[in-house]
Amino acid sequence: MNALQEGANPYHSQFIPLAELMLEVLKEKKFPKGREAQINFVADSLAGLGRVTPRLSRDICDRERAIEKKAHKIVRYEYYIECSCDYRGMSRDHACPKCGAKIVFEWVPIL
Repeated sequence: MNALQEGANPYHSQFIPLAELMLEVLKEKKFPKGREAQINFVADSLAGLGRVTPRLSRDICDRERAIEKKAHKIVRYEYYIECSCDYRGMSRDHACPKCGAKIVFEWVPIL
């Protein structure tokens, strides 16, 4: 409690209710050894803000990360082009598949 009052000032009032939960998390048998892993472990464990157990909170975080990883993403996009070599159709790797002329992207900044 003292560490939270001294080290988290002026936000200590938000962390004090979680003090017991923090101690519970820090005493878990599976608490990681590495610093980065410890930070992630504590963050995931406290994400439920005491409304769910630390274990369930970590499970929920893992589930949400898995959903995000599985989400579909555009990995490639091409354009319909009309090239000076008389090719008309879809580009390949942002270039004309017939002569290799590259598509020049000129980005105009929005003011």
